Amino acid sequence: MNHLIADASYIREQDRRHFLLDLAEIHNEKEDGNDQYLLHGALISFNHFYNSNLLIEYPDGKKMTAELPFPDNPEAAQQSIIEDYNFDGYDDLAFTIPDAGMGVYHRFTIYLYNPKKKRFEKLKEPDYSRSDCSCLCDVDANKEKKLLQTGCRGGASWHQDSYRFDKNGMLQWIGKRDLSEEIE
Repeated sequence: MNHLIADASYIREQDRRHFLLDLAEIHNEKEDGNDQYLLHGALISFNHFYNSNLLIEYPDGKKMTAELPFPDNPEAAQQSIIEDYNFDGYDDLAFTIPDAGMGVYHRFTIYLYNPKKKRFEKLKEPDYSRSDCSCLCDVDANKEKKLLQTGCRGGASWHQDSYRFDKNGMLQWIGKRDLSEEIE
């Protein structure tokens, strides 16, 4: 099965500079879907289609490996997003997969960049006991309000939860709303 990624680009948040990315021709099907890019000097490697391995190689030679959640549907793909999720001025890294149900929203796994350690650290998920969404789903970084907003579907209703980072860097739930009436 061949997959196609077209018109890949990246916009650097700090100066809004737009970078076009070139697709490398792959002649070995085992390599299909492999992706690599540099962020904060670290080489990020993962596969969109065939495995859930994440490898981050740092400039000092140290490596971090992790297992990413992987899509249940063979037609789905792992995606990556570069965004400043904790509003500290440094780009972070997220990986998304469609939800296991109908694929109407995407589940996020986020790695925050720690500039003091010069390492990516997996975001500790918040307490979901008061939220409508039980995951980081369809995450939107609201830079103006410094909120992470998530959206999910439960039955026939769409929901949104809002989170803010506390002084210790922990993600705290601050509110929710039902979006179903707004969508209709």
